[in-house]
Amino acid sequence: MEGFLAPFQGVRYHNHEFRGANRLPRNAKELFNHRHSYLSHAILRTFNVLKERFPILKIAHQYAFHIQRDIVIAACVLHNFIRQEERNDWLFSSVENKLVEEFFNFDEPPDVQSASPLQQQLGSSLRDTIAASMWNDFIYEWNEW
Repeated sequence: MEGFLAPFQGVRYHNHEFRGANRLPRNAKELFNHRHSYLSHAILRTFNVLKERFPILKIAHQYAFHIQRDIVIAACVLHNFIRQEERNDWLFSSVENKLVEEFFNFDEPPDVQSASPLQQQLGSSLRDTIAASMWNDFIYEWNEW
């Protein structure tokens, strides 16, 4: 799918906002934002682990696109093999600590580049549908947070 599903603006977003007494989302928008933040964090951590493990990924832009693609695929295959053979990967812990310290700006959710009004409307509609479905599952089918 082309595009980016932005989080809901003006609604709790970051994982730290869902700790303590306020830990449960209160509505579909908060649940969507919490999961959006969690997924964004997981993707970022994965890319950082790959770049740390395979420094060539930091400079791959020097190669033709098809070679860049093959380098990323090879890195992912090797990474998955390493993870399968060594469950306690020190690199995941190391990158997680760096992310928490260096990356996250707890004031603002991700900024989104402008899209056409039609794209914004389609994205908003899709986001609302996904949020409603998540909320329905959360309310009626989930046993734990």
